[in-house]
Amino acid sequence: MVNDFDSDRPLAFIGDIHGQAKTLLALLDQLGWTERDGRLRHDRGEALVFVGDLIDRGPENLRTVEIVRSLVEQGDAICLMGNHEFNAVLFHTEDPDQPDQHLREQSEKNILQHEAVLKELDRRPGDKDDMLDWFKTLPVAVEGPGWRCVHACWHAGSLDVLPRQGSAWHLPAGRWVAAARDGEPEYAAIEALLKGPEHKLPDGAHFLDKEGTPRHHARIRWWEPEPATLEEALIFQYRPERIDPTTLPYDASRHPAYPADAPPVFFGHYWNPPGRNPAGTPQRRVPGLQRRQGRRPGGLPDGDARPGAKRKFHRPADCAMSTRLNHEPPERHVQTPQSKPGSLRYAH
Repeated sequence: MVNDFDSDRPLAFIGDIHGQAKTLLALLDQLGWTERDGRLRHDRGEALVFVGDLIDRGPENLRTVEIVRSLVEQGDAICLMGNHEFNAVLFHTEDPDQPDQHLREQSEKNILQHEAVLKELDRRPGDKDDMLDWFKTLPVAVEGPGWRCVHACWHAGSLDVLPRQGSAWHLPAGRWVAAARDGEPEYAAIEALLKGPEHKLPDGAHFLDKEGTPRHHARIRWWEPEPATLEEALIFQYRPERIDPTTLPYDASRHPAYPADAPPVFFGHYWNPPGRNPAGTPQRRVPGLQRRQGRRPGGLPDGDARPGAKRKFHRPADCAMSTRLNHEPPERHVQTPQSKPGSLRYAH
């Protein structure tokens, strides 16, 4: 069961944390949360929505899960599933059809990605099953009064594959194996929702991701309404080899653009090198994270009011990100130090 918040309750959306518990607590302190009677509380009754990716990379993964889970269980937060929570469940789940194998291959690359969590579980082995069982309960997407939230991409066709329970979509217990099998509808749905749709690069082109792995597919900027070039349509963490994305046309006939008349959607997941936009050129101007902004009627940020206009809140390197959706101005964007770059974005 996902907590349902009243339409007049202020919300703060918090992006990928990746095991940075101290950063999370500092961010909550800036947002006005204080500990009273052994629980974190907010004087104005604010609620929190975590967009997923609580774990991996940082030094305090289990503590991060404990903080967020406590807020969820006391009725003050929603936590969505990120691709790292999904991957963790598969990594630790034996494949029922392949003895001695797991649903996510325990390869050197996957072990390295999950290494920080594995080290903590070596010290606290009794916490593993409880943590994984909780991850399985997390919603894949949530729709509230006038807003939506998903970890990577709001994609209606993929959501149609999963059952909706109240305000949220879940991956049922009996369909996790299918979600790990390439070619199954559940696999394609989770790939889109938790990792983002991708586009194959032409002529064998590739780029290197942040870990130095060659990538021949690039994630699609689904929040852009009418991209015309590969640069406008795709995310390149670094400049691709063998092609110039600024000049190559993009076939937008199958572009999964977010509908212009849909509610605003909050998401995280995407990573950009500091000071650079996803195509590797100097970063475009975006709203400052600490800049106060007024609101148009209906609780949306001031700015470009054209139908389909979008506001993207990038989280630069070394900071955690939150953005508020409430019913009284001004909107606040708060940043605190963090070692893992990432982003939380708002599209409307």
